[in-house]
Amino acid sequence: SNRAITLAPAAPSGHLARARAATVLGKYTEAAQGFSGALSGLRPVPAELVNEIMASLPSDELRARAIPSRPDAIRTAAVTLLQQGRPTAAMAIATALQSRYPNVPASHAEAVRSSLANGQPLLAELYARHMIDAFPKNPLSHLSLARALRAQRKLPQAVKTLSDALKTIDTVPLRLL
Repeated sequence: SNRAITLAPAAPSGHLARARAATVLGKYTEAAQGFSGALSGLRPVPAELVNEIMASLPSDELRARAIPSRPDAIRTAAVTLLQQGRPTAAMAIATALQSRYPNVPASHAEAVRSSLANGQPLLAELYARHMIDAFPKNPLSHLSLARALRAQRKLPQAVKTLSDALKTIDTVPLRLL
């Protein structure tokens, strides 16, 4: 009932109860807000909740609303679907997250990753080039483009991308090398 949605406490479990009640009532915008509130308080994001969001909400836009803008949450949403062998679903949610969170590099990186997993290296390259335009000093931007180029068997361009990146980026985290 509407009363259950209103009375749910602000803890992650309360947000989750609100999301589930709203879903049953067909109030999907409220459900997305509830899922987002629940995930905001959870680190790491449980894959089970990602699956519940994908099954409960009827559109990628609403699913993207349910995923907080934290890089770990964005990664978990896409990677969970990829690990389940659902690259098309991963690409759809990653693209929706990229549209919803254009200032979060992880949203672009997951669009690249899921496009590659879906056999779309040209689309991945497009996303990666857009990522470089938006985040030129972010090493992940350049690494994403190199991966997209490598998937197209454009190895000299991939190597050049990484070489050029080393000239423009102040520090490269060791985990990316």
